[in-house]
Amino acid sequence: MYRPSPLARLLPCVLVLAACGPTLEVPDDAVACAKVRCTAGTCFATGGQPLCRCGPWEQVAGLSCVVGYFDAPDDHGGSPGDATWLSAPMDAREGRIDVGQREDMADRDLFALMQG
Repeated sequence: MYRPSPLARLLPCVLVLAACGPTLEVPDDAVACAKVRCTAGTCFATGGQPLCRCGPWEQVAGLSCVVGYFDAPDDHGGSPGDATWLSAPMDAREGRIDVGQREDMADRDLFALMQG
């Protein structure tokens, strides 16, 4: 009676796992830095997180290369034209507002109400 070797039994499992590919895709620089503006230097991604890096010119000039602006996906407009529309009556929504970490940049969320 023919008995396949342990390697022959393991081969189908290896092929299935190899065909699956990576399950976690880390965004590249273009995706991670799409809504980021650096105070100086250029944006790059580390593990999908945007960071700013000073080049030789910025280092000589003594500039600080940090994230100066980040358009967060939960941002609700900064001008009346970009306000998020809410129609009344509507179901209750739950959210959390965190205290800002940067004192030099104010985040203002504007909402417009309309009778629905």
